[in-house]
Amino acid sequence: WKVLLTSRNEGVALRADPECFTFKPECLNHEESWTLFQMIAFPRKDTTEYKVNEMEEMGKQMIKHCGGLPLAVKVLGGLLAPQYTLREWTRIYENIGSHIVRRTSFTDEDNSSVYHVLSLSFEELPIYLKHCFLYLAHFPEDSAIDVGKLSYCWATEGIQRPRHYDGATIREVADGYVAELVKRNMVISERDISTLRFETCHLHDMMREVCLLKA
Repeated sequence: WKVLLTSRNEGVALRADPECFTFKPECLNHEESWTLFQMIAFPRKDTTEYKVNEMEEMGKQMIKHCGGLPLAVKVLGGLLAPQYTLREWTRIYENIGSHIVRRTSFTDEDNSSVYHVLSLSFEELPIYLKHCFLYLAHFPEDSAIDVGKLSYCWATEGIQRPRHYDGATIREVADGYVAELVKRNMVISERDISTLRFETCHLHDMMREVCLLKA
């Protein structure tokens, strides 16, 4: 029989079997990262303030901090997708730079810039989504979180809901919150095929580390 062990820490596998075969998936190169980023960050280009050329130049600089990791590229794209003006892109571009320079939150130098990109995605959340995201730290790693039960947990926390959720049921509000986090690529979800309603959600292990740190 054979055992497949997955870990971001090669030492874990080597401690289990010093003679084991290790396979390291390749990270995205710059062109692949840019292609993925464009698919997410540029969903529309029809606003008068959408300065595509300037935004593309900043985007190419920002994805360098993603280390070729698809998760980081997708999170960065999700962070920038709702921002339609050059001013908003410039603000996020400068914030990423300041996070990298300070290096105050993470100790793993190899992944520090990646974690700072993920951390900034949290900082840019509206306050109600910050509370929702942080609540996910209560659940065990890699657990499939039932959205139906989660909706009542969020409700009992008394999270202040935005006005556009007025009149919505507890479950409808939770579905909306999950949808917003999914669009930002901060949460992974599973939908019911027949109803298209979110059934479960969970955190990528790197996003969970950010969640635990912020909590």
